[in-house]
Amino acid sequence: MSDFRRYFSYHFKSSLPRLAAVTLLCVILTVMTVNEGCDTTKPENSNCSIYILSIIVSA
Repeated sequence: MSDFRRYFSYHFKSSLPRLAAVTLLCVILTVMTVNEGCDTTKPENSNCSIYILSIIVSA
């Protein structure tokens, strides 16, 4: 059991930077997409919650 715990700990620590980088990239792309496609100054785009939800689900 101890070997498995050490292996899991090693694997988690080695893949954590990659996971953080991919997560950061997805967040940046989502924010950029939402800012470009959701203009709240126009009355027809005043409710962007469906648009934001669809971007998050597709990412």
